[in-house]
Amino acid sequence: MLLNSFKTSSRIISTRAYASGPPSGFKGNNELITDNKSEQLLQMLYPINVPQPPTNRTSPSIPHRDDVQKSVDAVFPGEEVHDTITRAFNVLQRAEQDARTKDLENRDLRLREALSRLEDTHFELWEKAVARPQKISTAKVGKKKAQTMRIPGLFPRDLRAPTETPRNVVWNHDWKAPIE
Repeated sequence: MLLNSFKTSSRIISTRAYASGPPSGFKGNNELITDNKSEQLLQMLYPINVPQPPTNRTSPSIPHRDDVQKSVDAVFPGEEVHDTITRAFNVLQRAEQDARTKDLENRDLRLREALSRLEDTHFELWEKAVARPQKISTAKVGKKKAQTMRIPGLFPRDLRAPTETPRNVVWNHDWKAPIE
């Protein structure tokens, strides 16, 4: 893309070379000719004497105000106040965590009491409540059974992670369960 620069009234205007030719019938050098309306429009869009904001602005759309920093300093007195608030917040967080821990310990104690009462009154129910499945080693079981054996509570091995596209073989019609 070719760009030409023209200087008019101490302002440089960049235009595309293919879009800025001299008006038809114009003879002479190739300078930008502006009339009063376009000059006013350029002045409104690109004012010359605009105070430049400082480089540390937070937003390009919000004008810079010098009195804002004074207001912020009046509301937030300093680093000591910030540190005090931070320490108070940390103390509050610690107190809430201690309360949660105490509540969980209390629940655990009540659960253990209920289990001990259940063991005293209904031993069969207590055995079912605290029963855990036995771990079976693969050495005790046949190799084929070990491959198809599922551990309770775990995701089944034969299920596939869902995807947007189907697999190449949608269904294996020849599959048979391994013989035990």
